[in-house]
Amino acid sequence: MQQAAQISRSAVPWMQQQILEPAVFQQHLRSLPFYNELELYRGEILQKAGEISGQEGSILFKYVSSFTLSAVQDLVLLLIFFYVMFFFIRDGNQILEKILSCLPLSQIYEETFREQLLEIKGAKE
Repeated sequence: MQQAAQISRSAVPWMQQQILEPAVFQQHLRSLPFYNELELYRGEILQKAGEISGQEGSILFKYVSSFTLSAVQDLVLLLIFFYVMFFFIRDGNQILEKILSCLPLSQIYEETFREQLLEIKGAKE
């Protein structure tokens, strides 16, 4: 990713120079030994180059927009996580009691479940 950014930073000034001075670019092309063959297909080459640059631009836009959307979603999920954790830390025992009262367990299983949860909680502390 860093190499792509570095290449684009160096390529943009070169491309701007070529746009401002097209004669220099033509001169570079004429210095190629196979320039005569290229000249025959100049229209097709320019058309294909335009198509490729258009496709690359749309692909780049798609990935940047999906990355931005993903980052926003991750940020929202992180905020929800911290919000929920605040209340679990603050009111954890009350939430546990409420959950246990809603479970259709007999008294023996409820006590076993509570002991296992407290063991797990104690192991983490």
